[in-house]
Amino acid sequence: MFFDEDVFDKLYQSTEKGKYDIISFMEVEGEDYYINFKDMKDGSCTYHPNNLIVHQPELKYYTLFKEKEFSVVDIQIWGKLFKTKVYKNAINLLGKKRYSVFNVLNEDMIGLFSICNIAKSYKYIRKYGLFHFISNSTASKKASKEHYMNMEIFFCDVIFDLSIDKSKNYAAIIAIRLRKMFFFPLLNIKTKEYLFYVLNKIIKNKFVEEKYKKQIISAYKEFLLEY
Repeated sequence: MFFDEDVFDKLYQSTEKGKYDIISFMEVEGEDYYINFKDMKDGSCTYHPNNLIVHQPELKYYTLFKEKEFSVVDIQIWGKLFKTKVYKNAINLLGKKRYSVFNVLNEDMIGLFSICNIAKSYKYIRKYGLFHFISNSTASKKASKEHYMNMEIFFCDVIFDLSIDKSKNYAAIIAIRLRKMFFFPLLNIKTKEYLFYVLNKIIKNKFVEEKYKKQIISAYKEFLLEY
C-alpha cells in the first residue's frame, strides 16, 4: 500500500541525478492491535531529515550505531532501492553459510551492513512509499532467552567477519555493549563456548584497538577466566 503518489518519481529522479548506491524512503509501520487505516498512518514510521545523504566511512558505522539524533541509516533492509551490482556483491560477501538457525533477530542489520560494506553512498527521501505490518507472533517474538543470546552472539560474530581492517572495531563495541545481557550461570555449555570463541577472535585480532580489547577483558573478566 503506497501513500505518496509521486514517490516513484522522486526515487527515480534521485537514482538518475545523484547515482546513489542506496535510496531509502519512509515506511509506515502497523501492528496487530491497529484497527483502522488512520491508526496505521499515525503509527510509528521512520523519520530523518529529507534528502539526508551519508557517505563512507560513516555509512557503515551508522548502520550499526546511532550517535546522533538524525544522522543515522535506517536499518531495515526493506523500504530501499539498491544498485543491482552493489546488492549482488553484498550477497556474495555475506554468503549462504551465514543464514543460520540463529539469524531470526538481526537479519536486517546483517544484510544491510553487508550492503553498506560495498555501497559508497546513501540518500534518504522523506516520502511514504511502503506499509510494513508487524506481527506479534513472529519467530523473534517467540525466541527463548537462550536462543536470543545465541542470536546476539551470532550477530557480533558475523559483523566481525564482514568488517574489513579497522571496521572490526565495530564488533568489539557490540561485544562490550552486549555484556549487560548475559547472566553467565544461565548459559548452557554450547552458548558459553560460542561466546568465548567470538570474544577470543576479537581480542586477538590485530585491527581491533587496544582500548576495546581491554574493555572486553574487563567486562568479561570472570567469564574469560573460566576458559
